Amino acid sequence: MDLERERIRLAELYAGMDDGQLEDLAEDRASLTDVARQALELELARRGINVASDDFLPGDAELPELTTVRTFNASGEALLAKGLLESGGIECYLSDEDNSVLDPDGLGFVREIRLRVRPEDAEAAREVLNQPLPEDSDVDP
Repeated sequence: MDLERERIRLAELYAGMDDGQLEDLAEDRASLTDVARQALELELARRGINVASDDFLPGDAELPELTTVRTFNASGEALLAKGLLESGGIECYLSDEDNSVLDPDGLGFVREIRLRVRPEDAEAAREVLNQPLPEDSDVDP
């Protein structure tokens, strides 16, 4: 199966669904393939639909052996980075427990999502995340 073609197919499929259909699908996301789950998470994030996800840890106390390799303010970016690491065989988690970080410009609060890996995977994860995007990519840096 061509993963890129499958990602595009699923992105188009999910874009054509209404919010209720996406929310129903999200309730059963454990039954989806990794590619399908990532496409669903991206579509939910694009629409601003906040559905509890197994991709996000409920709290840091459950897995204290993890280290943060990058932080994000947008769930779409965080999910893309998570997908990159997972496609490289690096187990990772997203944590947004500390979601009341003061905006540096003093305009209120922003969400801080942390991408976390095992300490022994941190260096490899940073290398993957620091790779430039391909020039023919449709993703904005």
